[in-house]
Amino acid sequence: MKKGKFTGSLKLYAKRLVTGTLALSMAMAFTPGMTAKAATASDIAIALDGETTDWDYIQKFVVDEDGFSQAAAFVTDDALYVMRDLSSVTDYGNDHLYIDADGNHTNGYCNGGIDFMVEGAGFYNYSGDAGGWGWTNSTKKFEVVKTSDNVVAEYKIPFDTISTSDAPVNPDEIRIHIGCVKSDWSALANYPSGEITLADVPTAEEAYRESNAEVISGFGFSPNGTLKAITEETMANGVVGTFSAMGGD
Repeated sequence: MKKGKFTGSLKLYAKRLVTGTLALSMAMAFTPGMTAKAATASDIAIALDGETTDWDYIQKFVVDEDGFSQAAAFVTDDALYVMRDLSSVTDYGNDHLYIDADGNHTNGYCNGGIDFMVEGAGFYNYSGDAGGWGWTNSTKKFEVVKTSDNVVAEYKIPFDTISTSDAPVNPDEIRIHIGCVKSDWSALANYPSGEITLADVPTAEEAYRESNAEVISGFGFSPNGTLKAITEETMANGVVGTFSAMGGD
């Protein structure tokens, strides 16, 4: 082969190799389902913004049941996090988040252990008699964000807010009920089903799970030929080899 021809061929093969590498990199970066996996539960960062993708790593209480597309909750060292995503907002009226925070499951509202209630943007301490309806407005701070269409609501409630001198918070025993009502106060969505049933809230470590998409693994590369040199054999049809992986959507 003449020097000029060889040099031109080499440049062509190199160009194809670079182009193939860039295409592969871009495909990996933009292919749907190639979701990065959070390293540990401590890497989970929930932003109260109405977006639910940051909850992908949290085990759901319910999916497509009881009026919810999804609902989940967990506790950290200093706060309770809750997310609910409604299946329908037809005739939506308001939210009720009931919280049993102290580990006493027989006092409070309906004698079901309910110590606190979030209703819309208000936070209330239970003050009723013998389990009857009765609440006192609290000025303690908490955060709630709802989307403008009311489909998604996210809460962050500091432990200081659900703790009193007589009944300090017990993070290992927190239970909640996530409920929504229609404008006529009839039930729209409830988890657990029933108005006063409550669910145990896991820690972040207990609730942590991998992304909804399988983790990409088993990477492999099969070259055309030995790849000891850039030749027509190793660049057959402009392909230097085949990249493979398992997982994802």
